[in-house]
Amino acid sequence: MFILKNKKGFTLSEVLITMTIIGVVAALTIPTLNAHHQKVEYSTKLKKIYNVMNAAVSNAERDFNLPASKWANLNVSSEEYFNAYLKDYLLASYSLKNQGATQNGYRIYLNDGTSVEFLTYALSMVYTACKDECLQNLGDSPTNELRCVAQCNAGGKSCTGVIYDLNGDKGPNEHGRDLQRFYICGEGWQAGQDGFDVAPNEQFSSSNPTRNDILAECKSEPQYGACTKLLKIDGWQFKDDYPYRVQ
Repeated sequence: MFILKNKKGFTLSEVLITMTIIGVVAALTIPTLNAHHQKVEYSTKLKKIYNVMNAAVSNAERDFNLPASKWANLNVSSEEYFNAYLKDYLLASYSLKNQGATQNGYRIYLNDGTSVEFLTYALSMVYTACKDECLQNLGDSPTNELRCVAQCNAGGKSCTGVIYDLNGDKGPNEHGRDLQRFYICGEGWQAGQDGFDVAPNEQFSSSNPTRNDILAECKSEPQYGACTKLLKIDGWQFKDDYPYRVQ
């Protein structure tokens, strides 16, 4: 004859302690897992837009038989620039004028929920450096200053800003976080900077910036594309020393 013995179960206090431990572990690990997932997602999107934009620019250059470095962009609006050169090469679900991070660009929305804003302007930092070098070569005089202004305002020393918003209309809409800045630059930039790319070296305080130089400018002035250049150097990965949360 077998006698069944009562098995002792968990007490309420033991269950509550266990649940508390599970809650603490989850609270510590879930944010880390979410942050890692967001970094992986953003890295994938940055690689994709870099390839998509380069393909669009290359196809437009081929069809127009005109390199992007020769595209006029100082005397046209951002909308005119996009419609003239890139409209047929980027699949956009819809677009908005005078919208986006700067409120004066032309913003297109891609089918994956991201957006790209185009800004036609001359880079003031690069323009100043160009004019200073020109005056040094020609001599500082009113006539030469006019010549240098014309030379440095020419298409070769201008850029179209390209702001990529990794999550479209969602926040926080901050440079270095969900906003990354690229450029379509004119000819004359350092090694391979013509066409679509990250910020040219001339935009930085050092003409040959190291990773540490770029990291420092990413921390101080992310709006000019230093963070995007840093990410490209790092293979579009968000390294441990990347200074901004991407969530």
